[in-house]
Amino acid sequence: MKVPCVIVVLFICFKGVVGKNCGSLNYSQPAFKRRNVTIIFKPISFSATEKPLIFYSGGKQWTPVPSAILYNSTLSVFTTVLDTNLLKTENPHVFARYRLCNSQRIRLDLQVKPEIPVLNVPILREGSPANITCISRGGRPAANLSLWLDGKNASVDHLKTYNKSTRTYTTTITLKDPARKDWNGKYVSCLSSSPLFGVNETQRKTINCKYPPSTMAMIAPNIPRYLQDNYSFKFSCLTDTYNDFCWISWTKDGQLLYANGDETGRMHDSSEMAFVNVSKEINGQSITCNVICLNFDVQLSKSHVVQVPYQPSVRLSVKDEVLLNAHATTNVTCTANSLLANIVWSVYGDTQLIVCNKSQECEIHILPLDTNEHRNYTCTAYFESGNYSLSTSSSFVAVGRASTRCKDKAIEGIAVGLSVFIAVVIISMAIVFARKLFLKVNHHENPTEPQPAQYANVQEYETLEMNEVVPYSQIDQIRTEGCTAKVSNSNPVYEDVGKEHLDTASK
Repeated sequence: MKVPCVIVVLFICFKGVVGKNCGSLNYSQPAFKRRNVTIIFKPISFSATEKPLIFYSGGKQWTPVPSAILYNSTLSVFTTVLDTNLLKTENPHVFARYRLCNSQRIRLDLQVKPEIPVLNVPILREGSPANITCISRGGRPAANLSLWLDGKNASVDHLKTYNKSTRTYTTTITLKDPARKDWNGKYVSCLSSSPLFGVNETQRKTINCKYPPSTMAMIAPNIPRYLQDNYSFKFSCLTDTYNDFCWISWTKDGQLLYANGDETGRMHDSSEMAFVNVSKEINGQSITCNVICLNFDVQLSKSHVVQVPYQPSVRLSVKDEVLLNAHATTNVTCTANSLLANIVWSVYGDTQLIVCNKSQECEIHILPLDTNEHRNYTCTAYFESGNYSLSTSSSFVAVGRASTRCKDKAIEGIAVGLSVFIAVVIISMAIVFARKLFLKVNHHENPTEPQPAQYANVQEYETLEMNEVVPYSQIDQIRTEGCTAKVSNSNPVYEDVGKEHLDTASK
């Protein structure tokens, strides 16, 4: 029964009693890393003859503070100095052992001076976020940062992060405002401030802000004051200041131009472009200069439409004469060789029918004409450029003619009349032949009839047949739909068939 008691007494003697009843343990504030820290222990029952042991966690084990332990009888405290360089952990603790009692462990919250701020100033691009940053690491407490641009405090975004392993803070500030070209060449600096460690300023840096041109102007040549076959023009394009890698590209109606064998899209100092021996074929084409920059998508260009004075010409889609049948219509197009021509269609040279302003083509609709009607149409193109007002014209004649359908119907009527006449003649001849044949047969069947009288009658009849004037048919008029065709014969057609002969033949 006595062995357990001995074990309990030995355990207490080795470990001691932990609690506030042992006294209070503290350290001087503020305490800084890599400096000495004063540890203060005030026991409940003070005795100058009995000194405490103060331990610190220098790593994985507890180590007594090597410094001497002093006492102050007036304050009833013991003090010692701890060199924080001995600490091998970022989370150090201390406690005091006095007699058979161990004090509570306390953590040393050491103030850590932050590192010198690091300022990062990239190459800026006008209009893009500046993203100028300043970072202060390893501070406890966290440092306060500020950014100064051209001597003025700039508005920045703050970000503070805590590292649990080191128990330190990192402060980051960022200038995210869009970069401006007037920042180029100005100074920027970063300040770190702390009530414990004062103010630290970074080295000042110069801003390099790239920017493209923002304005552009074209100097175009004046329109020549006289007519000639060829012209020479010089165009110039100017921009405001820029410091990016930029140049000017020239195009004509969207096609890249060349100068001295090189593409103007890759030439520097190409602010001028000369055109020599310009003829009227280039008239109306657009000359454009564009700005191209290496680091910017620049939408900057100027254009000019080339206009040179020259005598315009026109052409028609028909020849000099257009034949129109009755009730027929057609369309005629007048084409001018100038994009800026005003085209006017007129009839008989004075009455305007259609006006097409600033056009290249103008179409007219030709209405039906009467038979043998002649109508003169004229297309006139007016070209105005500066002090010039030139014009040219071309004409054609529209001629009306009878409808071919009416003629066909007239011919058809004539053919019908002629067919009827031929049919009448054939029928008459057939009747005469039949009558003669009938009389001859009748003569052989009745031989008792007096022959002289018979021959006399026959001769009489035949004489009458040849001299008889009997109207049988006459074609006076043939009518056709849509028109009238008249076929007449000044001598009426008669058939020499006597009534007596017909009566005799019928018996």
